[in-house]
Amino acid sequence: MRDSLHFTETANELVIEIKPPVKKVITLGLTIQGLVIGGLGVALVLGAWLAISYSVGATVLACVVGFLYLLAGKSYLQGINRREIVKVTRQNILVIETNAIAERRREFPLNQIKQLYIAGNQEFTSHPMAPGSTNFDVFGLETTDKQIQYLIADGTIALVCNGKVERFGKRIGSWDGEEIIARIEAFTGRKWASIPAPEPVE
Repeated sequence: MRDSLHFTETANELVIEIKPPVKKVITLGLTIQGLVIGGLGVALVLGAWLAISYSVGATVLACVVGFLYLLAGKSYLQGINRREIVKVTRQNILVIETNAIAERRREFPLNQIKQLYIAGNQEFTSHPMAPGSTNFDVFGLETTDKQIQYLIADGTIALVCNGKVERFGKRIGSWDGEEIIARIEAFTGRKWASIPAPEPVE
């Protein structure tokens, strides 16, 4: 069994743990940037609070910028130890996304799922500083771009539930996605459409 997938099946539940391998340099980069950016946010908010008597306008501006820095730092830290747990029962599919500091749950009733298919990984525009370009990336902008792509990427697997497309299985290959779908369909005894629905013609 591949390290990125772990299946546990009982009579009433199928549990799939998805944890794609991540290079240590990415984890280290996310940690450092999250702490640095979050620290700057804290410093700005504290500095604004201490200087509130000097300029109300500057204090408000510093608080807003500091808050945005805190949100950005949180996003970086959430990319650490990211994994997904998919719990399949006879009634629904529960997708749990966990990371270093938060958890998100999404539940989909089986009888409301119309399609389950491989959507593939997102294609991002190549950065001008990417390897092979004529530009030299002095400030590591291309590396930062890759880290942001890692944070915002959608999942490889898509399902259509209540007319809405939901995705899970971040950063896994299509072969892993196909195995997950096959195990879900075998456990539930259902077979869903495996291709996206065509766009309606107006």
